[in-house]
Amino acid sequence: MRDRAGTPTEVLHGDHIGFDVLAGVAALASGCAGRDTGLMHLAAALGRPVLVVIGGGHWGQFLPLAPRSRTLTLRVQCRGCGYVCHLSRTYCVKDVPVGAARAAFDDLVAGGTGNELVEVARAETLAAEMERDTAVLGRARLARLNVPTVPVDAYERAVAELTASVVAHDAVRAERERERLRAELDRPAGAPVPRSGACCAAPRDAHFAFGASAGARFFP
Repeated sequence: MRDRAGTPTEVLHGDHIGFDVLAGVAALASGCAGRDTGLMHLAAALGRPVLVVIGGGHWGQFLPLAPRSRTLTLRVQCRGCGYVCHLSRTYCVKDVPVGAARAAFDDLVAGGTGNELVEVARAETLAAEMERDTAVLGRARLARLNVPTVPVDAYERAVAELTASVVAHDAVRAERERERLRAELDRPAGAPVPRSGACCAAPRDAHFAFGASAGARFFP
């Protein structure tokens, strides 16, 4: 890009380069090209045209507010990860095609106006590479977790036992309710109504437990 700009360039680095130097350079520059960094946003705030390659971690939150800009990004399905990347490399930043960046740069140098977002589609080879990377890392993480799986028959047996316990519990409550109704029908006219709810309430120690290690309980 230095050659394509046709202007002298200088590399600034070191601890002695402070904010005042960066602000001065950005204000005097004809534009700024780079990644989603503070310097790019500083140049945009100072009214410079900017070309920025932006990743998917904070997608859509930090687009440049410049009078003229071109923002390039690789179209990936894992946008919004907060840069907690599940892959072996940040494809969304490192694999934006150079050709697309050059075209956007030339457009700005030629006086292109407005602010454009260029979403670059992944090549088929890159998409296949990302899928392989996902599969390999996923299998490795499962192996490291080493979580024992519950056999299907054991799971079904536990569900059946729980269902039987609940059904039995409901049957007991139903029988108690029938007893209460029979007592109500057999109660002589004018006799006081029993105030105790013991005839229809489950005992305090009645409970049905499932998965004791998890502490899961169902109470009446």
